[in-house]
Amino acid sequence: KWFPKTAATMNYVVVDGSAEKSHKIWLWKGDVFVCTYTTYRIDKEFIDQHRIPFNAIIGDEIQRLGRYKIGKDKKTGKVKASTYKALADLVKATPVFVGMSGKLRKKGAQDLWDYLHLINPTFWSSKWRVYNQFLEIEQGFFGKQIGATKNPKVLEQAISPFLYHSREAEKYLPPINRQYLWVEMSDEQKRMYK
Repeated sequence: KWFPKTAATMNYVVVDGSAEKSHKIWLWKGDVFVCTYTTYRIDKEFIDQHRIPFNAIIGDEIQRLGRYKIGKDKKTGKVKASTYKALADLVKATPVFVGMSGKLRKKGAQDLWDYLHLINPTFWSSKWRVYNQFLEIEQGFFGKQIGATKNPKVLEQAISPFLYHSREAEKYLPPINRQYLWVEMSDEQKRMYK
């Protein structure tokens, strides 16, 4: 709903290639930058130095970002730079963030917190509060054991303002327009097929 009606006339720029090439691309006056999470993470320092502003972020396949914490560097003791952390910093400074994934609802509550925290770190601030409220937790021999989801209806209500189901999104999509194109195999393809 928030995406501008002028989206079709916007200047879309794909950011890829070497650091030298991608740095030049970030400095262009594009309306929309399209890049991978890894490209953004690698170029984050450059983007920060040049104060390149973002009005909105659309993150596709956010389940690929990984986790909130990925460990510490053994030498420095600092938290390792991660794609998740790089994007989380950008999300905090950007008015609109839309994270898309077809897989998040299939995961358990223990996997949802990382993404909900990215979307709204104030509301979803405590991982263990969410775990205690929505997961069965038992004390095992090696520490806490996370079990099945409890209170699934309460969990569904709690996450519904933050996760949009495809059934709801379908209302805004145009009707499907399928066009079938029949293609004949070349003689070489036929030979390879046999």
